[in-house]
Amino acid sequence: MLNQQSRLGQVLDPAADRLYIAATVIALAVRGIIPWWLFAVIAARELCVGLALLVLKQRTPYAALQVSFVGKTATLCLMYGIPLLLLGAHSGTTAEVVRVIGWAFAIWGISLYWWAATLYLTQVRDLVKGAAAS
Repeated sequence: MLNQQSRLGQVLDPAADRLYIAATVIALAVRGIIPWWLFAVIAARELCVGLALLVLKQRTPYAALQVSFVGKTATLCLMYGIPLLLLGAHSGTTAEVVRVIGWAFAIWGISLYWWAATLYLTQVRDLVKGAAAS
């Protein structure tokens, strides 16, 4: 709203998003509300991007990647989908409708999450190649 930015905010905002998603997905998987494969798909994506960031940090002077609209949309979908899956875990017609909407958000979110990961991996590849060439 005030168009303010800080380096700390640029680091903490995505970290808070990841922590929220990880904590809620783990909790819902432990409770049996969502299947473990959903946790595994999200964890695998985070592992891929995390390893790419380590490579980036070791081989280039760059410390962060450019955030994409796809990544922000993926996070939004997951942040809507996960609570809706929790609400849909109850019985009744309303819960069933909410569960279907929650799965729609979750599936779109996971798809976009992996698309964003592909964009990040492409950025890392290009930055590493550029650093090696110079």
